[in-house]
Amino acid sequence: MNKLLILTDDNHFFSDSYKIPDGMNVDTLIKLFSAKGYDIQSYTITEIDWSADFSDTAVLYPYSKLSGLFYKGYIEDILLRLHYKGARLLPDFLCFRAHQNKIFMELMRQDFKHQELKTINSVCFGSLQGMLNYFDTAKQTGNSSLMKFPMVLKLSVGSRGRGVFKIHSMEHLIKTVNKMTVVYLRDFQSFFYRNIANNKTARVTQIIKNIARKIAGAQQVRYLIISHKFVLQPYIADLPGDYSVWVLGRKFYVKYRSNTVSDFRFSASGISSFPELNDEVVKILDFAELAYEEINSPAVCLDIAYDGRICHLIEFQCLSFSSNHIISSNGWFIKDTQWSFNDGKSTLEEDFANAVDYYLRNHQAYIAVCGVLPKAECR
Repeated sequence: MNKLLILTDDNHFFSDSYKIPDGMNVDTLIKLFSAKGYDIQSYTITEIDWSADFSDTAVLYPYSKLSGLFYKGYIEDILLRLHYKGARLLPDFLCFRAHQNKIFMELMRQDFKHQELKTINSVCFGSLQGMLNYFDTAKQTGNSSLMKFPMVLKLSVGSRGRGVFKIHSMEHLIKTVNKMTVVYLRDFQSFFYRNIANNKTARVTQIIKNIARKIAGAQQVRYLIISHKFVLQPYIADLPGDYSVWVLGRKFYVKYRSNTVSDFRFSASGISSFPELNDEVVKILDFAELAYEEINSPAVCLDIAYDGRICHLIEFQCLSFSSNHIISSNGWFIKDTQWSFNDGKSTLEEDFANAVDYYLRNHQAYIAVCGVLPKAECR
């Protein structure tokens, strides 16, 4: 597979789609992939020639963080059509779905084959009522393992610690879910009813209408609250920080992020450093290598915590990289027979092109030997 297609959004952004990107330059990527022998093209999503044959094409595509993630939904529609027309999406569609979507990220984790990556046992919900039903059932069955406090509540969408809360009791949990998950939404599809349970005036109006229906003997209408989906996870105590590990092919960039006394969220503290090679960093690198192979993406960013005994995969992402991590680092880790640190400077475009090339060549080698990709790699 030596045909590559780089898709950009309508603003010609590739690595991000909500601001002038500090990520990758498409013209530079084209030159780098061409030098590696790839037949490469690039155009915007709306310029796709749908009559083309995509069966032997690997497609690199953009992501969007625009408010509401509506443009992300448009990209999702395009990617699904490319998938069903035989294109090889890099990363695959599940990784796209999991980005900025902690619910699907946790569902992916539950299907990982390596138990070492599944130390965090999460439960996903789409509403407060769903959570209350879950806890009622847990009480009745005696399965109270996930009812221990403190716990962590995460809204499905959020970055840099936004939408992440430490919960201390059931009362605190219900109050926080009530406050943070309610969506005040009016849209073109359901202008009035989507907001009915969240708008006081509209709610009173419907109460009056239901009284009139009751008097008339008509069926009453129940208006449900629209809410964000969210995740509950066990709280891992006494962590001084975590590691942000970028894996691009054979290169591993590692940054350590500390928390503060007043805030347990490492990504929100702004306190970070680049650690030297030591026993703990080796554990982090081995764990990151395992996660990279499991997630099966050319490039991946991993949030990893070490509790002094084992590593925990907090979150991961396979899209929307910026250059800050690489520019700030004085080098990267690489593994031959053992881990070593390589002093040097690189660019995100160089590392990304090398990572995609490394990924495709490894998979082509597997196909040449085995004839077909294993199921986990074809998901």
